Amino acid sequence: MANREGICVFCHNKKSLIDSNNTLLSENGFGVCRSCSNRNVVLENKQSFIDMCLLLNMPFLIDKYENTVESGKKNVAWSTYKSRISKVWMEGFASSVFEYEDQDKQEGFVITDEMKARWGTGYEASEIEVLELSLRNLYAIKEPATKFEVEKYISNVKLKIALDRAFEENDVKAIPALRKAYEDDCKTLGLEAVLNTKEDKIESVGESIRHWEATKPVPTRKEYEDVDGYAEYLNKWYITPLKRNFGMASEEEVNELYEGTE
Repeated sequence: MANREGICVFCHNKKSLIDSNNTLLSENGFGVCRSCSNRNVVLENKQSFIDMCLLLNMPFLIDKYENTVESGKKNVAWSTYKSRISKVWMEGFASSVFEYEDQDKQEGFVITDEMKARWGTGYEASEIEVLELSLRNLYAIKEPATKFEVEKYISNVKLKIALDRAFEENDVKAIPALRKAYEDDCKTLGLEAVLNTKEDKIESVGESIRHWEATKPVPTRKEYEDVDGYAEYLNKWYITPLKRNFGMASEEEVNELYEGTE
């Protein structure tokens, strides 16, 4: 996709804009320039990557994020991350943490090279899927502060898988030792919430919405378009005034600002 020119929402200058899936901005001549994208994304600040992904409606992938951090390219953090997700984005989020509702029907679970390196050998595809999901759940409970903690999280998830296997195989000798090792490891990592979580816990509406917004891209289905009138509000009181300031607003758009004020 060729870069296009428009107004950057960060610096408010007319520049060449980076790729974006946010049609509310792009279709109105706005977006993010390359300099501001790298300036507002901090290499070891995961939330800054998530915020930029949400702004541009792009996928956030934990393995690509970790790979970007390992690159050490602080001044071009977003550009580095973007180059690593380009193939995934082009393929329709096939192996992304951000998942479409019908992804499983279309593509199924995709095992990446990063996943193979993370978990090693000896696991079935279904087990790797469970490992990845369990790791994401730990990230959601408590963000690891160092690479050492990330490795400890991986070890913790492997312990949980070993315990689950022991239960499935009815290995009564191994279960007590594995259970104690897993519980002690959770406490060492400050993950007591894992031990207190019930399998049948039902999320509140607020928790479900927060989980959805943090892990999935904005759907493009018709029934979700401007349900509460936010787009109309933003267009009238944010986009149009910005366009007017830069001489880009049409006469019709300017007149709409004064509707109902006579």
